[in-house]
Amino acid sequence: MYNINVTFYFYSFTVGQMKKFFCKLTILLSVIFTLCSASCSVNSGDFLDLYYFNTVIRIESHDKTISNTTKEKLKSMFSSLQNEFDCKDTSSFTYAFNNAKKDQTFTLSSDGMTIIQKAKDSYVFSQNKFDPSIYPLVELWQFAPTYPTLNFTVPDNQSILSALDKLDFDSVSIDQTAKTVTKLNADVQLDFGGIVKGYSADRACQILVEDGHSLGFVNVGGSSLNILSCKTLSVRHPRPTEKVTSIITINLGEKKNLSVSTSGDYEKTYTLSGKTYCHIIDTKTGAPINTNVASVTLIGVDGATADALTTAACTFNHDYNDVEKSDLIKFLRKILTNYNGCSVYAVYDNGNVRQLITNEKKDENFTLLDNNYDIVNI
Repeated sequence: MYNINVTFYFYSFTVGQMKKFFCKLTILLSVIFTLCSASCSVNSGDFLDLYYFNTVIRIESHDKTISNTTKEKLKSMFSSLQNEFDCKDTSSFTYAFNNAKKDQTFTLSSDGMTIIQKAKDSYVFSQNKFDPSIYPLVELWQFAPTYPTLNFTVPDNQSILSALDKLDFDSVSIDQTAKTVTKLNADVQLDFGGIVKGYSADRACQILVEDGHSLGFVNVGGSSLNILSCKTLSVRHPRPTEKVTSIITINLGEKKNLSVSTSGDYEKTYTLSGKTYCHIIDTKTGAPINTNVASVTLIGVDGATADALTTAACTFNHDYNDVEKSDLIKFLRKILTNYNGCSVYAVYDNGNVRQLITNEKKDENFTLLDNNYDIVNI
């Protein structure tokens, strides 16, 4: 039996010459953290730790050694995606697009075109709540990787409105046949950090399967997971205590090649004057979310889409007195209707009302580990 915890790891953003040092230190620490969060009984196996997308990646095989050829394939895949989508890499597509003039066209890789299309689909599906053109707000709120956390200041309203005016993913024209993307608005700037990790987790597991692996998982940054095979999955508590670190354990049974994504308001945060600001920004207000949706976990949807939709779900308000009026529940039901067979677990916590919102059955499909939460079935 394999027990895997979905966890978030907190890494400080680094700049200048210190970046390489902190990257190496982060990888070393992540090995310790990951070993604590994933346990299994196997006769043979192997693991690989990598650092891409400004986060740590843990790849584990529970059935055989990961060959050097497979390791090189994995490194090449992650490196290619990073080189294409790193906002700060001057040779990347994203950097070139963000600094381009109107009507400039770019050619992408097959993986890149898939990511762009999935981003567009999620953008439409979420009614613009997931919006890759959010980069001006990411920069404004200092969540871009080049900012040291100690320099955080709250933007003024005029700066927020100015950044909001630049959001326009509709002006990104996609030609799948030609594998090109055209910029129709000079002001639009893109950030695919909310989707590329989920996509890369799926691609990494695809590489493992092609090379003969059938047991194990890929964990990208603690928020995007692809499981080749396991029996149970533990999801980290968004409001953990010394006694309760996981909020639920999920029974996965015989499911294989399963994508899992968790987004929450507790990853990558700043605290100033007693107020905490999280990295998930509402594209309607231009500010970090304040919905009390502590986390959303989505299982059984492809990694890129799950990555995008869990982020979007955290931005919806929840009416806990009347579930039929809850924007959050309406969106979760839309996901369940559109992606048949998937599972969703949303944690709402405003300090007084605590709810676990899910389409699954307690005890049969999952075990609730914190009885302070009421279960709301949808």
